[in-house]
Amino acid sequence: MEPESLHPKFSQGSGAAEFDWIFSSTLTIQDFQAVAHPVLAEEIPTQSNGMWVVNPDGTMTTTYRLREGARWHDGTPLTAQDFVFAHEVYVDPGVPAQ
Repeated sequence: MEPESLHPKFSQGSGAAEFDWIFSSTLTIQDFQAVAHPVLAEEIPTQSNGMWVVNPDGTMTTTYRLREGARWHDGTPLTAQDFVFAHEVYVDPGVPAQ
């Protein structure tokens, strides 16, 4: 099952999107016209750029490439593994959202 969000514990209720900006940048954002713009992502995945693929079995594969030079506050390069780790922490029922 595909996750609906990389941070489901913080994606509910009014003002939930504010957590994205308080705690961290996101891969993409939507402007007031609901147009997506890359932030940490190099570009928005689309079928035409090959980063959004609909598989024959009906599942989808979406690939995000991180913007070159994306770094943590201490200068450490941001990696895809950072997003994997964060998702694992957020969905872990043993880690409460506060």
